[in-house]
Amino acid sequence: MELKDKIKNTANALDGELIAIRRHLHAHPELSFEEVETAKYISNKLTEYGIEHTTNVGGRQYCWFN
Repeated sequence: MELKDKIKNTANALDGELIAIRRHLHAHPELSFEEVETAKYISNKLTEYGIEHTTNVGGRQYCWFN
């Protein structure tokens, strides 16, 4: 299977979940530089997916990839 086909298949498999994430973020907006709940949500998702990341960078609730 070609790489482009693998990417298409993966994107199709994640379609519903990505839409749910987008809808959640749009339903719970936060002001710029005050995205505490957004950072928590993204951090939880990254943990769920097994993606290593760092939170509370610089005393803020930001989320950074390692």
